[in-house]
Amino acid sequence: MQKLNLQMLDNCSKDVIKHITHMNMLDVFQYSYKKYGVTINDVVSMGYSHRGHTLYNSTNESNMNKYKSHLDYNTQQALQNLYEMYSCIQNYRSKLKKNSLLNVDQYKKQFDVIEKSIDHSKAYAQDWWSKNHQRTLILIKCDESSKLTATDESEQNRHPYDRRKLSISPLWFHKVFKKGLSGVEYKGRPHFIADLKQIPIHRLDEQGMKAYKVDVVGSKGGVISIIKDLYCVAFETEPYQKIGSVHNPSKVIASISPELRLAEVNVSKRITKNVIDNLLD
Repeated sequence: MQKLNLQMLDNCSKDVIKHITHMNMLDVFQYSYKKYGVTINDVVSMGYSHRGHTLYNSTNESNMNKYKSHLDYNTQQALQNLYEMYSCIQNYRSKLKKNSLLNVDQYKKQFDVIEKSIDHSKAYAQDWWSKNHQRTLILIKCDESSKLTATDESEQNRHPYDRRKLSISPLWFHKVFKKGLSGVEYKGRPHFIADLKQIPIHRLDEQGMKAYKVDVVGSKGGVISIIKDLYCVAFETEPYQKIGSVHNPSKVIASISPELRLAEVNVSKRITKNVIDNLLD
């Protein structure tokens, strides 16, 4: 193992220095406990925090206490340092194992696209409802097989402040949120876009617009309802960005309507208004 010297400190990263130190500590630990004539079980049994450890044994603990009773305080501390080294090495190994191939389940999970999409879909959908319908208590349900469903009307009418359950697709984050279409105003109220499917319309594509068929969820008086097969026309003003762990959805001008032409006209008017406002600034 590479030896660490003080001249290396300016030329090595903290992670490299820490790794070299712990690897050398392991060599020192293995050499030292054997020289003291004790075992790993004896060392583990010296620490109160390891009483649930598989290597802990009350007999070993008694033997180590008896051993230390024959020593002065400073020498006892030198012996106790064996346990401190063991604990330090164990903690370092645990950090290395986390999210690595040594921890197969956790390692696979961080590359599980569906699992990540489920987590993001639940979090961002819940956030939309908390911001846009604060008086409607919504619990977002999402798993690998979930589809758009909501609590039935008879359940909803029990009490206006009962918690509603809304199930969404695990792909909602990618299909809807990232496009900036989490919600849009319809009939004067914010509606949650729960699902969408793009419709290729050449005339709109040439104008930089996109058309979709959408299913939306609205809330009135604490009662949620699903409205399916509305038209949505959207014009992107800023693209989706991911900065670190923060997902910034696209910024869009959007409108929904039972009629495609009406949604298109609404978006065109708003685009024109934005252009005029920018020219007047």
